[in-house]
Amino acid sequence: MSSSVTEQVRGENVVPAVSRKVELSKFIPDDIPSIIGPSAKTCKENERMRKLPSLKKMVITPAWRSFKTYQESLGDDHDNKEKNPGKIFVKLSRAMNKDKKEVVLATIECESDEMFKFIMLHLNKYQDSFKKPQRKMFYNIYATFPQHLIPLLIGSGGSGVRELKSQATGFMDESISEQDIDKCNRSFLKIDTFEPRDRTDFLENVQGERSSFVGEEPTEEEKMIKISISSFSEKESFTNFTECLCDVVKEKLEEIMEKDKGRDKMRKKVMEEDLAECMEALEQEW
Repeated sequence: MSSSVTEQVRGENVVPAVSRKVELSKFIPDDIPSIIGPSAKTCKENERMRKLPSLKKMVITPAWRSFKTYQESLGDDHDNKEKNPGKIFVKLSRAMNKDKKEVVLATIECESDEMFKFIMLHLNKYQDSFKKPQRKMFYNIYATFPQHLIPLLIGSGGSGVRELKSQATGFMDESISEQDIDKCNRSFLKIDTFEPRDRTDFLENVQGERSSFVGEEPTEEEKMIKISISSFSEKESFTNFTECLCDVVKEKLEEIMEKDKGRDKMRKKVMEEDLAECMEALEQEW
């Protein structure tokens, strides 16, 4: 599988003056889509995408600019003074090097040795400066839960939320890096009341890649909550984190509701004792 960005479309019968393959050792093969960056169409549809790094913005355009700067420094009688920079083609792909290590391979085609050197100049600068853009991950957990118990789930000063995250990260796979576990532990969690427009449709479609329902489905009278999670962790780590979090949340909700049942029984007992005392007082002749 390979990806490419082309400054100009090559003519079918045009043979470039320079055609070389170069290993880019500082790039990571999995990052190729991010290195290439968003397409012109994507940037047009979403202005925020223009801020992301791209092969065109960091290599193609600067190489053209460098060639123009080089031309301006030449004397009028130099062969390259009025030379057209020509077409540029840069494709990034995965490849195995001689050490059997998977690397990023750049296929470069252009019209002169000077342009090739300018492309390499900016490719090397891009390798040194490239940082993979952080992608924010999102997930929603839904559950049946009495609304008056939400403060107990959140906890004083958010202590309950911090406990949920801490327990979930404690159950994550050992293969997950400490850095990603820390990102998961710093995930943002928001707990809200929730009422879908159509309960039947919602419950039929809630289970998916970005959401799940934990515990028993609600009756028409029972209320629901929504726990929104967002994180800058890697997708695989975030998936593992949300799986663990679903289990932790389910147990915590059951624990809070069970304790509330005990408190409810105690409240009813106290009320019955108070009522009995009141009725006894009414029967007295004071």
